[in-house]
Amino acid sequence: MILARDRVYEENFPTEQPKAAPDPRFPGANAYPGREGRDQKTAPEGAEAPGCLRDRDQRFPPAVRVRKSTEYRRIYDGGRKIVRRGFVLFYLPNGTPDHRLGITVTKRVGDAVTRNRYKRRIRDSFRRKRQELGPIGVDFIVHVRHAFGDLSGGEWEKEFRWCGARVQRELERG
Repeated sequence: MILARDRVYEENFPTEQPKAAPDPRFPGANAYPGREGRDQKTAPEGAEAPGCLRDRDQRFPPAVRVRKSTEYRRIYDGGRKIVRRGFVLFYLPNGTPDHRLGITVTKRVGDAVTRNRYKRRIRDSFRRKRQELGPIGVDFIVHVRHAFGDLSGGEWEKEFRWCGARVQRELERG
């Protein structure tokens, strides 16, 4: 039914659907006769690619994260801190052999994309350097400052390694 300024027009539309024609956008099997078919490489089953994070040492499971606000408050109040150019590192021994990491990045540092990029860099460094932080389990909170953006990846890792060594020295001294 079509309405047009106070008049109603009725039309009959056929109910039979047209037969499906082959889609002209997808050529047939012999559309390019001079081109040989190539074998498609299939994904290997079982073992993952070497760059993936399936290796247990490369994961960042919930057990190695500081997650609750009460845990953050305990570390802020009872722990010690190291102030660096791009971040402030708070730490407190946790009594377990595992190191844990918490990250705080305020909106003053940048937009959401920037903040998430910084958090990924920190998590990646922690994930790779976790074994080098020593045998005494420590809870770390990295509070990112605006100057963190001035640090390159190598500088950030050097700073983090230096802080980890300092923390272990202080914990071994008592």
